[in-house]
Amino acid sequence: MRSVNLKKAFEKSKTLNVNLKLRHDELDLPKDIMDAGEEFTVRISISKKGPFYQATILLKGKVLLECSRCLKIFAKELNLKETLDLKPYPKTYRENLSSEDLCVSFIEDEENFDLLNLVREQIILSIPNRRICSIECCETPLPTEGFSLKQLLEFYEKTD
Repeated sequence: MRSVNLKKAFEKSKTLNVNLKLRHDELDLPKDIMDAGEEFTVRISISKKGPFYQATILLKGKVLLECSRCLKIFAKELNLKETLDLKPYPKTYRENLSSEDLCVSFIEDEENFDLLNLVREQIILSIPNRRICSIECCETPLPTEGFSLKQLLEFYEKTD
């Protein structure tokens, strides 16, 4: 089940539970989030909260990332639990966000809600901007002044 009709799902039940096993290529993740060769295990629980919905996503899996510091490829274990409000897109433009706006995923179509987009969004948001492979890599000092590209390459070769 990749998409769900939320209107019909809540005619009979108060909660919708979906278990998924997803491959990396099914999620169409950005190229810098590489395939670790394992499936993602996902459990999505959606409940009706007044005029909106609330989703809890449990996700386990692994991705490969490139270290921002040493450029080595390393595995990052994902073990996420997120609770989000599912709401329609706002009708008015707001320049400032409140803290409640940060835990919202917007619904384009209640009758054809795409679960893969919800999972993809959570994986992307869980990846840090500065990807560091280890604490040791983070503690490696960088030369701060007066170095050439050749000196920088020599420095990194010494630290390997």
